[in-house]
Amino acid sequence: LDGAQTPTNVAEAMLVLEKGFSLWIYPNPTSESVQINYQTDEEGVMTYTIYDAIGKLIGSFTTDVKNGVGAIPVDLNQLTAGNYNIQVQFRDKTQTFKILKIK
Repeated sequence: LDGAQTPTNVAEAMLVLEKGFSLWIYPNPTSESVQINYQTDEEGVMTYTIYDAIGKLIGSFTTDVKNGVGAIPVDLNQLTAGNYNIQVQFRDKTQTFKILKIK
């Protein structure tokens, strides 16, 4: 109201999908990239798909996941500022994270 801005910082979104598996994305908001961080007791293939705010497919990618803790870098430099969804699939689990890309 007085013109002063108060920055907000959503450090990460974390989700424990079940015992032995959790996901979190950091940083959010971001200006360049995010990391899909995971902890799992299983190995497998993880797929992550990026959609814009209206649901248009931006890209879909797969990577091998080892058991333990890991991070998958996701480059968002080519995207314009705005809201995006990253849908992460691992085995029979699916979760969608909302990401804010800033300039």
